[in-house]
Amino acid sequence: MRDLKKSLRSQFLSIRDNLPPGLRALYGARILATLRSDPRYIASRLPAFTFSIGSEVDTRPLLRERWAKGLPVLVPRVHPDGMMEFHRLAVPPDALAVGDFGIPTPDPSRDQAVDPKEIDLLVPPGVAFDPWGNRLGRGGGFFDSYLTRLPEATPRIGLAYECQMVESVPREDWDVPVRSVITERTVYEVQRLEWISHSPEETHALAASVARRFDPPGMIRLSGELGAGKTEWVRGFLAALGWEKRVRSPTFDLEHVYDLPGCRVYHLDGYRLVSPSLVDRERLGEILDDPGALTLIEWPERFGPDIPPFASEIRLARVGEMERVIWWTAFEKRRHLR
Repeated sequence: MRDLKKSLRSQFLSIRDNLPPGLRALYGARILATLRSDPRYIASRLPAFTFSIGSEVDTRPLLRERWAKGLPVLVPRVHPDGMMEFHRLAVPPDALAVGDFGIPTPDPSRDQAVDPKEIDLLVPPGVAFDPWGNRLGRGGGFFDSYLTRLPEATPRIGLAYECQMVESVPREDWDVPVRSVITERTVYEVQRLEWISHSPEETHALAASVARRFDPPGMIRLSGELGAGKTEWVRGFLAALGWEKRVRSPTFDLEHVYDLPGCRVYHLDGYRLVSPSLVDRERLGEILDDPGALTLIEWPERFGPDIPPFASEIRLARVGEMERVIWWTAFEKRRHLR
């Protein structure tokens, strides 16, 4: 994993560095304008930033702007014990001395350290991001450690050029994703919810709450080991849409179709697919292209690359005889910049 991350880091640093300086400046200005208009930034009292280095999205105009307006400016310092802390500047950002990492660094004797619980928005650096918020950092691990000290509700927003977006960033257990990524063209938003179900009835109720949020066309990837309750979850989802008959797992049939008022629901199960080559690509294409359909897919990875990687995901895990942990990850891509 370390070698893979190192290789990706080198690759995306090169991609970012090769972006012409004029375009970097133009795209960076768009990205900062989007951040300034974000309700989370507008509402924040103590947002924390980093000094950009190299070809990163330049945060210095925003830091200078905040200082000129008399607003708090928080930037990080890595202390001798390896802990990173954010400090509120007592001098203009351009007056800071350059520290050990070649980055302007606060003076702890002058610039007051801020408790992580007081920070109400964090903008961490990143070499690459994926639409799920996973972040490939600079390699020191300081931000991953710091992110775990923030309250769960603290917004975390990455700033990146669109060329830094990758389909999937390798993630380890200690990696903490951001909630949003702003590029010059897009805001990538990720919503994550977690529930505990103590019975099939509670699983049905949770599935119904998700069903009411979806309109066709749409897709949900269902993940979890055998017996985790994926099909049970589908029963609750379909019941919420008005299906009153029996719901069986399509493990042996691969596909079940439910015609409901206002939409059609496809329930696919790839458990028995030993290879994506066994998938009927023509039929799968018909399903994925159906504009009036909701598609629920168990074992989606076994269908191969045709399944969109950024579809919403429900993941279930057994934590007891009846108890299940259910995670919902919803992805939204909002285009609003030209």
